[in-house]
Amino acid sequence: MIFLAHSSLVANNGCMPCESFSCTMQLLGILFFLVAMAYVYRRLKASSSHFNKKGKLGRKLEILETKPLGNRQFLLVVAYEHEKFLVGVHPNGMHFLSKLKSAEDSFSSKQHHSKEPKPHH
Repeated sequence: MIFLAHSSLVANNGCMPCESFSCTMQLLGILFFLVAMAYVYRRLKASSSHFNKKGKLGRKLEILETKPLGNRQFLLVVAYEHEKFLVGVHPNGMHFLSKLKSAEDSFSSKQHHSKEPKPHH
C-alpha cells in the first residue's frame, strides 16, 4: 500500500492526482513571486545608482573630496546644498576649519573688484 502511494506520487511529480491543479497554481505563484522580486530588485538598484551618481535627489550633504594627512587624520571638502566647507577629522573628533568660496563666488568677486576704480599713485 505504501509502495503504491509512493509510485503514484513519483508518477505525478510529487502531487497526488487530485491535487495537480493545486500544484500547478503553487508553481505559478512561486514563479510570479520570483518575477515580482526581480522587478523590485531592478527598480531599487536603478534608483539607488541614480541617487549615487547624481547626489542631488533627496541628498543635500555630500563629501566632495578627501585628503589623508597620515596618522588617521584627513581633510574633507563637504558640500551642503550650495555651500562648501573644509573639515578636519582626527581620531578624537572633527573640526570645522572654514567655509570655502565656490568658483562662482570667486569669479563674481574678481569682476566686482575689477569694476572699482584703481587708486592713483
